[in-house]
Formats: sequence, C-alpha cells, structure tokens
Amino acid sequence: MARVAGEEVTRAELESLAQQLSVRRPGRAAPDLDDALEAWIQARLLREEVRARKLDETPTYQKRLTAVRARAWKGEQELARAAIVDALEAELEITEAELRAHYEENGQRFLTTRLHLRQITVPDRETILRIRQQIADGKAFDDLARQANMDPALRQKGGDLGWLEQRKLPTSVIGPAHRLVSEGEITEPFRDREGRWSLVQLIAREKAARRSFESVRDQLDRELRVIRSREALTELLDERRSALAIERRDPPGS
Repeated sequence: MARVAGEEVTRAELESLAQQLSVRRPGRAAPDLDDALEAWIQARLLREEVRARKLDETPTYQKRLTAVRARAWKGEQELARAAIVDALEAELEITEAELRAHYEENGQRFLTTRLHLRQITVPDRETILRIRQQIADGKAFDDLARQANMDPALRQKGGDLGWLEQRKLPTSVIGPAHRLVSEGEITEPFRDREGRWSLVQLIAREKAARRSFESVRDQLDRELRVIRSREALTELLDERRSALAIERRDPPGS
C-alpha cells in the first residue's frame, strides 16, 4: 500500500487501523485508507519523538503504557501525545509580558459578579410549592425562611447567604440564580443533588468587576503552557512529517 521512511505499510494494516478508528468515531464518516495512513504516520512520529526524548524509559510512562495497551493502538498514541506535550510544556518559558497579554485578550472571562441572596431549603417538593404560593400571596421571604429552613443557621438569618461571587455559587444554585434580574425576584423551585428543594431570592446584584491579574496569574500560566505546548507539538509533527519519504503504492483512497 505504501512505504514510509523505508518501512512497508500494508493494506491489511491500514484496513485494520481504519476499523479501529471507526469504532472510536461513532456518528462520523467512516475513515478511508488515506485517513488510516495519516493516523499511522502520526503514531510513528509520536513514537519516534517519545524515544528521542527518552520518555519511554521513565517508570511513569512504562506504567501508563501497560495500562493503555488494553486500548490497543489508540491508547498508546494518546499516551505518547500526552507525554510529549508534558515534556514540551516543561521546556516553555512564559514571560510576564505574555501572561499580561493573555490576561488582556481574555478580559471578559475574568469578570465576576457578586450576588446577595436569600435561600429557603426544605425536604420535599410539596413543601416548597406551598411556600412559593405563600410568597405569591404576600408573605415575606425572610419570615418564611426563618420558619421553614432545614438549616438552623439559615433559619436564624432569615435565609441570608450574604454576598457571594456568582462563579463560586453551589452548582445547584448557580443556574437558577443566574436567571434572576430584578432585586426581590425569586427563582422557581429547584432540587439539589441531595434531593432537597429550594427557592432563592435576589436581594442585590453588584456590578461585574474584573478579577485582578495577580488573582488569576497561575491560571493564566497553566492555560498558556497548554496552548503553547500543543502548538509546539503540531509544528513538530508537521516538520517531522515533511521530512519523511512517503511512497504510495496504490492511488489515494483506493
């Protein structure tokens, strides 16, 4: 079928590889032999880079390799890619200027809104629906929170959660609270992972402010290292591939 850097690649090998790839790509077009050949070349380049960096000699790599071999060809390729990315990442030097530029380019992601909330939590849906109706009939949210809350601390405070950053709200609360717009507005009843039912009231919303560079510096550094190391791997593989002597024996796609 093909010869790559002097190594024969048979049609049977590529047909087997195409089958493995199709199993891992449900819902997508079945890979043809050209796709399989490209995947074979990528895998070869990854293995060569792993050996060149002696990553395969480390106990960690060998242990992981034993584990992923049960996943056959794809598992070993993913392990090689991850090991090279980690090695490239460790070699990177990210400057302060680069971190600040990444911070400015992604400013919207670091906006944070603070919400002042009250919450009522009860054991079942029937109770929360009854409380919701009482609020609709004019009862004060904080008075009902003092009477009905399961949590003694919240009962004492009339359900007052204080000021909280929206991104740090409990998972069950963040969605309903995000939809609150007006002060005094109340969520529809919702259930948390423990099966308890709640209502949340918005007392006040603080205008969105951007988190400081210093508070997200470590996050920026991690993000840039991931981005740069993946870009470096793509460039490395492209460079290695361009140097390979590839001879096709059959017409492409045949």
